[in-house]
Amino acid sequence: MPTEKRNVGNGAENFVAHYMDALGYKIIAQNYSFPPLGEIDIIAKYKETLFFVEVKARSNKNTFGGIEGCISSQKMRRIKRCADIYIQKYNMQDYYCKTLGAFVHITPQKKYDDIKLIYLD
Repeated sequence: MPTEKRNVGNGAENFVAHYMDALGYKIIAQNYSFPPLGEIDIIAKYKETLFFVEVKARSNKNTFGGIEGCISSQKMRRIKRCADIYIQKYNMQDYYCKTLGAFVHITPQKKYDDIKLIYLD
């Protein structure tokens, strides 16, 4: 049974996926698992670029100023390793690859109302 934190995370990931889809990104996968390394929240494609997206949800908008700090260097290494595995597995070496942080604001009413996409590499 998913925890409340996991439910909030899933909701934020779905919110970001819908947002990116509306911007013209093709969502390839969500919660793509790479045991034992972890998972990538969203894998998307836009033109000739693959995007590996880490989603973070926060209730404090002020956190947006330094939100990049929410993703540790260890987490970035894991994302990059997972991305490398994905690229090899699906023979996607011809694509440009980027890592994005998608930071979502959650209102006190538990609604998602703002997204900030930031290149992490």
